[in-house]
Amino acid sequence: MTDPDNAAAVESGLQRERMPVTVFANARASEGLRPAAGLAFGVAEEPGNEGSCLPWRAKSQARAAVLEIQKNTGAPPEYFLPATRTNLAAYAEAPSHTRLVMPGETQGAPSPGLMLVDTSGLGPEAARHKLARALREIRDRHLECVPLAEL
Repeated sequence: MTDPDNAAAVESGLQRERMPVTVFANARASEGLRPAAGLAFGVAEEPGNEGSCLPWRAKSQARAAVLEIQKNTGAPPEYFLPATRTNLAAYAEAPSHTRLVMPGETQGAPSPGLMLVDTSGLGPEAARHKLARALREIRDRHLECVPLAEL
């Protein structure tokens, strides 16, 4: 999540679904988050940090997101989702006390593993619908959502 309105809309939709989902947000988006039973939270690396030659800036942005997520949800984020690259810099940018996660294939039909639903650039209602559609596809394929810690 990169937008606070999307974060609030998606979080409320997830609470109604009662599924073990992890919400990844940057510092700006976390302004829209609230404490939510059954949801886990993670830091999403700031968009545009891909290939960044300033790792200290990425690390600083990630730390800011940790503080904002904890302030708004009452819980520290458990995970760190780097930008799409998969290199060693992601390990250096991961905030302390978070686990680095990498998604599998994010296009096409859902498959076992970490599935991302990117709501960037969508309005709150469209973001909520995109997430609901992804959850429906998971059920239609007879898959189930499990806590990220169980993957």
